[in-house]
Amino acid sequence: MLNPLHSDRRERVSKLPTFITGEEIQQFQTAINVLENIDESSDGGFFYVPENDLREIITKLYNEFNEDKKHQKFNSSWTRVIIITTLTYIIMSNYMLFLQVKDPYYNAVIPATGFYLSTLSLSFVRKLWIQWYEWKHHVHADV
Repeated sequence: MLNPLHSDRRERVSKLPTFITGEEIQQFQTAINVLENIDESSDGGFFYVPENDLREIITKLYNEFNEDKKHQKFNSSWTRVIIITTLTYIIMSNYMLFLQVKDPYYNAVIPATGFYLSTLSLSFVRKLWIQWYEWKHHVHADV
């Protein structure tokens, strides 16, 4: 049995600030549905979440979701690839200078190029792995 005090949760979710996209609202509605399903505790009492607390929980979820999106975007950005490739080249050329390797600046191109190529191929490998995972576990995730 649902808590009568929370019967209008879906209406309140639809009135969230407009900076939340439709897909994110669906995710929040799913979270609220989970809360609705645990309204009745094992001893017959009700689990009550005040509206302000619910808004706070949704705001925290939204902020965490946005932080994760920012981290994912940076991890797949060209800025990150260029910075790490450049740092790899600089570190390896200095290391080869220290070891007195012949043509250290030329030879340092090899590890830097290797890192760059690994960033290109990993997205392809990731897509293949996700397809395999979905097939094995009968899950349909967005790539």
